[in-house]
Amino acid sequence: MLRVRSILCLVLLLLVSCPLITPAQVSPTITTNSPGMVRLGWKPSPSSNVAGYYLCWGFASGQCTNRLDAGNVVKSSLIGLLAGPTYYFTVVAYSAFGDEAPPSNEVSTSLPAIAPDPTAATLTMPMLSPGPSDPGVSFSFDTSAGFTYEIQATSDFLVWTTIWTTNSLAGGVVSFTEPRQSGLGGRFYRVSTVN
Repeated sequence: MLRVRSILCLVLLLLVSCPLITPAQVSPTITTNSPGMVRLGWKPSPSSNVAGYYLCWGFASGQCTNRLDAGNVVKSSLIGLLAGPTYYFTVVAYSAFGDEAPPSNEVSTSLPAIAPDPTAATLTMPMLSPGPSDPGVSFSFDTSAGFTYEIQATSDFLVWTTIWTTNSLAGGVVSFTEPRQSGLGGRFYRVSTVN
């Protein structure tokens, strides 16, 4: 009986001291680094007990504040990430029993900033009731340096007429007021960028 207990204790000791899985073979590698997205890949763990991988990331080295169960694949993409801060990534292999290997080596990256689209100006117009002291219809929109912008008007959405043009030397908010004119009827406006 003592011999059976000794063998059981030895088997139990071996199971506790030997992990069921081994960590991912190498560090994850970043294959795509585009605005808001990172695509990572890694070599599979050599262990046959691996059921999948967790992709871990955070804003500080050694800290996993976010975790994605990538499943039993060796690549994953993350979208919606912020431009500017540095992201740190590791991969953790896990077994079907929930056992986890130590994290892989860490890789890091900063995502590029998304440049504002100078052609995507949004026209803002306050909604005011016309009155005797109303100077006309006022507009404002953001500009980017070095671009020319036109405000165009139409009453039928078929023919657009340019009513004002501005060159933006420094960028920023530009305002324009079209004087109120009788007989124009209902008009619609848009802002466009001239190349």
